[in-house]
Amino acid sequence: MFVRGSTTNLANQSGNPTVIQDWYNITPTKVIWYVLNLRYSNGGMSISGNPFTGSDILISPSNFIIKGVSLPNTRYKFINQNAFGNLGYRPDMEYIGNNAAYTGVFGDTTARCELVGSSNGSLWSPVDYGGAKSQISIYKFSAGKQWYVNSNDNTIGNEHGVVWGPSAVPLRLFGGNVGSSYMGDDITPHYPGTGDRYVGLSTIGLGIPGGNATVILTTEVISGNLNCAGVPANTWNNGVFQVQGRRAYSYSGGDAIFHQILTLPVGYLVPFHTTSAFRYTPNNALSRNSFIYTVKNLGNGNVELGVVMHVSLGSAVFLPRLRVTVQRLT
Repeated sequence: MFVRGSTTNLANQSGNPTVIQDWYNITPTKVIWYVLNLRYSNGGMSISGNPFTGSDILISPSNFIIKGVSLPNTRYKFINQNAFGNLGYRPDMEYIGNNAAYTGVFGDTTARCELVGSSNGSLWSPVDYGGAKSQISIYKFSAGKQWYVNSNDNTIGNEHGVVWGPSAVPLRLFGGNVGSSYMGDDITPHYPGTGDRYVGLSTIGLGIPGGNATVILTTEVISGNLNCAGVPANTWNNGVFQVQGRRAYSYSGGDAIFHQILTLPVGYLVPFHTTSAFRYTPNNALSRNSFIYTVKNLGNGNVELGVVMHVSLGSAVFLPRLRVTVQRLT
């Protein structure tokens, strides 16, 4: 990112340039898009084209029928929630690095988050802030497998190991277990002071379990490309400081919609959106602050939406506004 401006007059764009670069030391070589049969509309989730319309369930060494569908003959792919940590390689499972989770404030003023990758079940991250790392698995049904059911540990699997069980929970839509809330405020500023801190903003009731829970989180960025900095305001200690990104105008249509599958251990902060703001301080130095939006499993069926702030100097903070929808999947 290239920032150009004057150190003496914020309205003058021909002054001293400052180059600020963020990078993760990785270069994507291939991108695979998975299209789910889950549909989002105006704060709600629904299933599109549900093939499971029957009532019969039959599992034998040579067959796996669920509600009228013989899964080995479909080549369907199912997404599972897995335990945190590394998983072993197997030919019928694909692993995807999912998200990091933190017991407290994490990150720094760059607003970078910990990207979690998986190489055949072995986790890695180009930027490591010490979070617990999760991954999800995609099971690919195919013919010719030998199936078993173990009632002692409540698992279903084949010759390669467990497919469904307590450590590999299939994701499914829980009707009615969804909530939507707005985060951020372009009218009323926050006054976080200086330093690194977490601020809870809202709570959504989902009825999620007390242990690890998996959700799909949808973020609508409301007019996200209109943030600007450098507006004088009497904000802190009766002094005049430049605020952190107040929108020039607003509308409710939303600029972009993003979906993420996240695994939420109880009491941990799980990041899902980051942004940063730049400002010139009274002594003409460039200051950078970061804001990392998080979701937290409270352990009582609810999740808390909040933000981790890294603020170098006291100022007013206008948090960019988001609409967040969370849907229970386990």
